[in-house]
Amino acid sequence: MPDGSGVLFQRDLTRKQKAALIVQLLITDGQRMALSQLPDEVQLELTRQLAALGIVDRVTMDAVIDEFVTELDAMGLSGPQGMGAALTTLSSHLSPSAASRIKEELSGGDPWPVIAALPEHDLARIMQREAVEVGAITLSKLPIPKAAEVLGLIHGSLARRITYAMSFTADVHVDTVNDIGRALLMDYGATEVPVFKAPAPTRLGEILTASRSGTRDAVLQELRQEDEAFASEVRRAIFTFSDIPARIAPPDMPKLAKAMAQPDLVRALAAAGDAQEVTDYILGNMSKRMAAQLSEEIAELPPMSAAEAEDAQNLMMTALRELVERGEVTLIHRMEEA
Repeated sequence: MPDGSGVLFQRDLTRKQKAALIVQLLITDGQRMALSQLPDEVQLELTRQLAALGIVDRVTMDAVIDEFVTELDAMGLSGPQGMGAALTTLSSHLSPSAASRIKEELSGGDPWPVIAALPEHDLARIMQREAVEVGAITLSKLPIPKAAEVLGLIHGSLARRITYAMSFTADVHVDTVNDIGRALLMDYGATEVPVFKAPAPTRLGEILTASRSGTRDAVLQELRQEDEAFASEVRRAIFTFSDIPARIAPPDMPKLAKAMAQPDLVRALAAAGDAQEVTDYILGNMSKRMAAQLSEEIAELPPMSAAEAEDAQNLMMTALRELVERGEVTLIHRMEEA
């Protein structure tokens, strides 16, 4: 039978240990706490205390947090065994910087084992973001099978420059290599919270959608010269006036009419120009009475300049984007997006 030598009693617990006990109990109960709002040093100390908590007897547990006694088993509460288990327990509650520092502690001060454990796509992302010299050192520190997989995920010209940069790494000082590793661990070792809600092609597509056609066409042409794949993704994300028949279902057309002031709607429909099929599509999916009224008003409008026509179309596209953002209209995927 256990002799009880590993059990902590109330007289042995410090205030920090009691705090760790409460945190462990609340997490076990499924509660979420904003621990990331605490200073990093407090988060680190909490993790260390939780790692060393061990087993707490029931009397102590009653004294620390009496109201939870009935939910605990006869052993009381067992803390995670070791820093690794403690980090796993707290990982979703810690700030990225605190988690990175704990991971460095786990690696014994050597950041590279933690970096080498990152998924291949994350390592490729590091290579694409950092200087080629950093990429060369990172590639050199990976196990050879993993380095080969990561290299296969990097585009040709960048892969060539990184591999050539490896020829200059022979004389790099060990302290420099470890400093680079610690910097990478701080930036990439923790779960990354995306800065932007949407990926880059979607964000740029939305910007170009709201831009004038001349700007949009020029940017797309330049992008195709730089990166054809990225340009294609951006084009799929662009939603312009001429795309309406392919992207908006017929039942959603009346919603568009209600979302716009009628004078703006009339001007946008009159501004179709070479995209007359868009106007026909919109009117064809409204009531006959509404379509006839709008057609009469369109016929009465004087000719518009190209800039005026584009501004009128952009007003319609703004109204459509707002409907999509509110979930009232769902865009149909292009065939190449399916």
